[in-house]
Amino acid sequence: MPYAAALGITVDETAPELVRGRLRCTARGLLHGRAVMSLADTVGAACAPLNLPPGAGTATVESTTNPSRAVRDGTLHAEARALHVGRSFIGV
Repeated sequence: MPYAAALGITVDETAPELVRGRLRCTARGLLHGRAVMSLADTVGAACAPLNLPPGAGTATVESTTNPSRAVRDGTLHAEARALHVGRSFIGV
């Protein structure tokens, strides 16, 4: 995932039941809200195909974030789990 790599997102664990990733705060100790969304989308995008049957493809149907405060200093961690695996839809 070139975009995720350019942002500095690291995916630490990938398995059908759980994907974990992280992103460090770099610019003056703050993390932009869209960077948070990119981290969430990256771990979700890594999780969904791991739960598809062989030969199937995937696309994002909907993705939403509702930030409650700024991320300051440190590292943001994210996890994705498949909450629903159906014939034509995976909820992550």
